[in-house]
Amino acid sequence: MSGVLGRVAGVFVAPAAAQARGTLTRAAVLGAAGEARGVAAATALALGGGVVAAWCAGPVAGAPATVGARRLAARLVRRGVEAVARGRLVWVALPDAAADAAALARRLDGALADAPLVLALGGARVAPLEPLLAEMEVVVVAAEPGSALVDVALARLENGVAVPPPAGFARWLALAGWAGAAPAVREVRT
Repeated sequence: MSGVLGRVAGVFVAPAAAQARGTLTRAAVLGAAGEARGVAAATALALGGGVVAAWCAGPVAGAPATVGARRLAARLVRRGVEAVARGRLVWVALPDAAADAAALARRLDGALADAPLVLALGGARVAPLEPLLAEMEVVVVAAEPGSALVDVALARLENGVAVPPPAGFARWLALAGWAGAAPAVREVRT
C-alpha cells in the first residue's frame, strides 16, 4: 500500500482522527444512496469535519451544528451555494443533472481550500462525474466486501478502497455529523 491509499487506510484504521487531518482533503464515496451518504459522513468526520456534497437523495439528520460548521455553511451560502450545517459537517445537495452536479462540485472544490470535501455519489456512475473521481485523492466504495459492486468499481479505479457502510445508530450519528467511527478498510487497490 502506498501514498494516498496508505493515508486513507490510516483514516479508517487509526483510532484518532487527528492523525489524518491535513493529509487527505478530497474524497469521493460510491455506492447505493444511503450507504454512500453514511460512509461519506464518516469519512468527512474522520478527516476532522468538512463538507459532504451528496448526489443522492435523502434527509440530513437534524442535529445542532458546531460553530465551525455554521461558519463554513454561511461562507458557502454567501457564495450562492445552499448548505446546511449539522454537527461538525456541512451538507450540500448536488443537483440531479450529472453535469450540473459536477459543476457545483468543482465550485465547492475551489471554495474549500481549508476544509475537506467528500462527495457522496449514490447510484450509477455517469460520464460527467468520472473526471471528478480521477481528481479525488481517494475513492471509497461503500459496499460489503466481495460484493459485485466492489469488484466492478475497484476494477476501474486506481485510487480506490472498499469499506462496509455503518449501520443503525452509528449511521445516524455519522449523518448527524457527530460520530464518525469509520469502518475498517476491507480491500485496497494499489
